[in-house]
Parts: sequence; structure tokens; C-alpha cells
Amino acid sequence: MTCRRRWRPCPACYRAHGRTRIEDEAARERTYDAARAFLDRFRQEHGSDVCRELLGVDIGTAQGREAAMSGGLFGSRCPGFVRTAARLVAALE
Repeated sequence: MTCRRRWRPCPACYRAHGRTRIEDEAARERTYDAARAFLDRFRQEHGSDVCRELLGVDIGTAQGREAAMSGGLFGSRCPGFVRTAARLVAALE
């Protein structure tokens, strides 16, 4: 999932597929392929990988955070997203 504007592979993808030498372009491609697969699967299950879209509020603003907190979204929605992410990362090849 990403709350950032700039996309990059998740740390688990780097650990599983990342390059240890700068010249190892094949490992870099495996990392990006794994990250793309992870995000594609997450989006298939939840419709998005953007927190604002998943929660229906922009937690990057004070009003959005308050709405998420008062609506119990962090406790009711986020744990499911984390479970999905953990399951998908564990299934990465």
C-alpha cells in the first residue's frame, strides 16, 4: 500500500529479491516484478492501494485523521489491509 506520491517497492520485496550489488540489474528487475505483483493482487482484493481511497478520507489532513479516528477506521479497516499485505508478502516467490 502506498500513502506516498512516489511509488517504490516494499521493503519485503527488496529483502526477498533485492540486489546486493549495484550492477545486479536482474535482481532489480525481480524486485520490481515482485512489487508490481504484490500491488496488483492487493488492488484486486481491495480496489486500490491508496489509503485515501481505501478509507474514504484523506489521513494526510487533520480533518481526515479526525474523521478516521472518530469513525474507528484505523481499528476496523486497517487491520484487514495489513492482514492482506502480510499474506501477499508471505506468498511472494
